[in-house]
Amino acid sequence: MSNEIKNSGVISLKIIKDRFDIKAAILRELEKIERGTLISEPELALRAAGRDKYRFRRTVENNEEEFRSRRIKLRLDDTGAKWYWGWPEDIIEAQKIRDL
Repeated sequence: MSNEIKNSGVISLKIIKDRFDIKAAILRELEKIERGTLISEPELALRAAGRDKYRFRRTVENNEEEFRSRRIKLRLDDTGAKWYWGWPEDIIEAQKIRDL
């Protein structure tokens, strides 16, 4: 917590949203992703929800339809398939390549 919050006893609604609105945090982080690149789900979860991976998972599950166009499951090595996130256009292209 910042000194600003402790000392004044008043907090901005933005601080609450930044801490608890994981859906908005996911969307903000996805906007930062460079076109033509994908981010692994563990990295996105860390950036959007910090250590609260369960809140991230619940948010994804509760917004599955909305996030469908932003994620793809890829098997890039022998460790198994993993989820990656990106721009919808990049996900479509990755799906085409994967499904050849």
